[in-house]
Amino acid sequence: AGSSYSVIGGGSGNTIQSLDDHSVIGGGINNSIQDGANLSVLGGGQHNIIGASAYASFIGGGIGNVIFGGASYAVIGGGTGNGIQANAYESAIGGGNGNTIGPRSVGSFIGSGIDNNIQLNNIYSVLVGGNENIIWTGAAFSFLGGGQFNNLQAGAINSVLSGGTYNTIQAGNSFIGSGQRNTISNNATYSVLAGGYQNSVVGSYATVPGGASNNAGGQFSFAAGANANATNNGAFVWSD
Repeated sequence: AGSSYSVIGGGSGNTIQSLDDHSVIGGGINNSIQDGANLSVLGGGQHNIIGASAYASFIGGGIGNVIFGGASYAVIGGGTGNGIQANAYESAIGGGNGNTIGPRSVGSFIGSGIDNNIQLNNIYSVLVGGNENIIWTGAAFSFLGGGQFNNLQAGAINSVLSGGTYNTIQAGNSFIGSGQRNTISNNATYSVLAGGYQNSVVGSYATVPGGASNNAGGQFSFAAGANANATNNGAFVWSD
């Protein structure tokens, strides 16, 4: 009642609540567009919800996807159990399973994958896919490409983590390419760790190009090979 020019095309148990002018549910089962979500479209699927005041938002289909209240201009393409939380307007999730964009993470994007999470207040961040990757609160304007169990932690503003497994960035304006169990520590701003296994960067403006168990500890330091330890500022260590 009270919704002008809105349409439910078919299905069962679908509802468009009051004040949802010019909104559409195409079909499916038990889908809902809630109060004040004008100009929204829900294509089909099951148990999908566009929340109150999520103006001009879109869910294509899938099961149990939710755009929460106030997340206007948001998009969930499909998948299962994906959520764009309150006031994360202009954000999008392409699909996958159990992916979440947190409250007030405006303009952020998750492509697909399983149980990936962009936490609250991470504006304009991107997580392309993979499995159980996290962009933590305090890592706005960052990019996580894929892989699994990777973390852009608090302080990793403007950082890029392309992929791999169990990699972590704690510092801003830094880069990890791939590999496994690599870490850029919280003071290592403007650093690069290209890949490899169990490498670490501690100093700012430092580089580890790959290898295993290398540590670039000093500012402007470089450590490569295996078990290289560049602890002094400006040190260059290549070990085999």
